[in-house]
Amino acid sequence: MWDWAVWAALVVAVCSCIAAIVVVLRRTRDTLRNGKRVYSRAVVSLAALHAKAELAAAKAERVGEATRELEESLAQLRRAIAQLAILRAAIAEVGATFGWIRVLL
Repeated sequence: MWDWAVWAALVVAVCSCIAAIVVVLRRTRDTLRNGKRVYSRAVVSLAALHAKAELAAAKAERVGEATRELEESLAQLRRAIAQLAILRAAIAEVGATFGWIRVLL
């Protein structure tokens, strides 16, 4: 007499299991798609980061070369300033030695 209730419960259980399997499969598919999307974005981001790192390295190398050139120019400037100091001292010495000629002229 209660056979139809047992069969109905069995049908409901089977349908629930099928629905649960469908939900699990759909969520698994979505997770895999999202994983692929994240992976591809990570690869693109890492490639961009690599390019920026190479650009920064190239700029740092150019700055290093410019620093060397600047140091060489600074050394030349120091030599020129030293020569100027020597020439000023010589002119002052000549002015002190021959200053009386200005009075006569």
